[in-house]
Amino acid sequence: MRYFADRAEPVHFSRSRAYKKNDNAHVEQKSWTHVRQLFGYDRINKANLVPAMNEIYLIWSLYQNHFSPVRKLV
Repeated sequence: MRYFADRAEPVHFSRSRAYKKNDNAHVEQKSWTHVRQLFGYDRINKANLVPAMNEIYLIWSLYQNHFSPVRKLV
């Protein structure tokens, strides 16, 4: 981060790859499995819930990334 911050021209980070305009669909797919399944589609406007949600999401993401299969068994 320090390398990119010290450059004369700012570097903009993106979740998608260069020349891959359909990458956003893959990000949204992960939103379904990681965020929407856990918290639902409703908008949560209570700031006091953010620390608890972050803690729950941290545990959930560790489970999803390390112990949940990502491919179907043949």
